[in-house]
Amino acid sequence: MENIKYFEENGSILAYDRSTEFFVIYVPAANEWRDCDCSFMEFRHSYSFKEINPEDAISRTNGCSPERIYKEYVAMLNRNRG
Repeated sequence: MENIKYFEENGSILAYDRSTEFFVIYVPAANEWRDCDCSFMEFRHSYSFKEINPEDAISRTNGCSPERIYKEYVAMLNRNRG
C-alpha cells in the first residue's frame, strides 16, 4: 500500500500502484473503490490529472481506503503466479 499514488481528474479520485499495475477509481455513490475501465497508461495519455497526497485522497473519499481491494488484487496475482 505504501507505493500507491493518488490522482485527481475532473473531480474523480484514482489510486495506482506501479509495481502491481493496480488501478482503481473511487465511486462516491457506492462509497467504494472499483476497477478502472481503462489501464493506467491509457489514463496517463488521455486525461489531464494531478497527483494528490494520500491524506487528501482519503479525506476526499470520506475515509474510504483502497486497502481491501488492493489486498484482494495482490492475493489474486499471487495465486496466478504459483
